[in-house]
Amino acid sequence: MISLIAAVNDNGVIGKEGHIPWKIPTDMVRFKKITINHPVIMGRMTWQSIPGMFLKERVNIVVTSDVEGYEQSALQNIKMSIKADWPLHFVSNVEEATKIAEKEIAEKHLDDEILIIGGTSIYQQFVPNMDRLYLTRVFDCTLGDAYLPILPDELELEQAEFYTTDPPHSFCIYGRH
Repeated sequence: MISLIAAVNDNGVIGKEGHIPWKIPTDMVRFKKITINHPVIMGRMTWQSIPGMFLKERVNIVVTSDVEGYEQSALQNIKMSIKADWPLHFVSNVEEATKIAEKEIAEKHLDDEILIIGGTSIYQQFVPNMDRLYLTRVFDCTLGDAYLPILPDELELEQAEFYTTDPPHSFCIYGRH
């Protein structure tokens, strides 16, 4: 199963200058709960925006046009110890990323859900094959430079929770039926 997980505002913004443009602690807790013990596929810019450049207790798969350069950079710059149980892979395309995720799922006996965590280009490439969407809708009009691609019409809302905290937001789960 391929699932996208994203936070988007009323303007369709998912990022600004390499970062998420709002702080919602409950969203980060939810993100961790959903992605833990799963492979996560991301683009290079998303990977570089992660503190420590590694999500613990997840198979991290980074899609980049400079596989060799970023593998070397990761070895030199990541200060934490990365357990072999939770590897960091660099690949050149989403097909290779998916194959590695499926292999890791089989080898580690993980749930069969691959989570796509961004950015725009990576989301765009996975939208046609996605089964589920975990979406935080942020009710604000912050401007940005990264946007969620257009989603298929056949997505159906399965669950929604609304919050009035600053900024107001909702957590929604959509499925493709």
